[in-house]
Amino acid sequence: MHLLLIVLILAPAIIAESRPTVFIRLEPAITESECQMITQALIDQLKLHEGVEKHPYIDTVGKTTIGVGRNLTDRGISTATIEQMLIEDIELVQSELDKHFPDWCKLTEKRQMVLIDMCFNMGLPKLIKFTKFWKAVKDAKFPEASKQMLDSKWAKQVGQRAQTLSKMMTEG
Repeated sequence: MHLLLIVLILAPAIIAESRPTVFIRLEPAITESECQMITQALIDQLKLHEGVEKHPYIDTVGKTTIGVGRNLTDRGISTATIEQMLIEDIELVQSELDKHFPDWCKLTEKRQMVLIDMCFNMGLPKLIKFTKFWKAVKDAKFPEASKQMLDSKWAKQVGQRAQTLSKMMTEG
């Protein structure tokens, strides 16, 4: 049986939380095959034979592989898997921001999006080094924070992305 990824995002107002809540569930997908067999025994067998790898590697025939024998070279990944990975990565970034800057959720939605986008792009260890930027954000001096964003090696590397995020930071 193939599984279909269902993603449901509830707005904060509906569930009285500061951030949207994401619910993910797998449901049987419609498939043309009449012979379907996904059992725990089969899953365990494939994991045993293929191994479980969290990082891509080159298999014995030169194919880039990940997970339980997923041939990325020939099969790639599905749109649903891409969306699931993106949601997981956003949640990880939000958790990192919670630890570094607990008040980030008190910012406007646009400014929250800027912080998530920057952290997503460069990672928290590099973003933390933007000390003048963080001071400006903490002091609610958003034009200064915007200026600090643009006065960086990162801004030169990402081009228009930095311009867009800088404007969002200023306008809030």
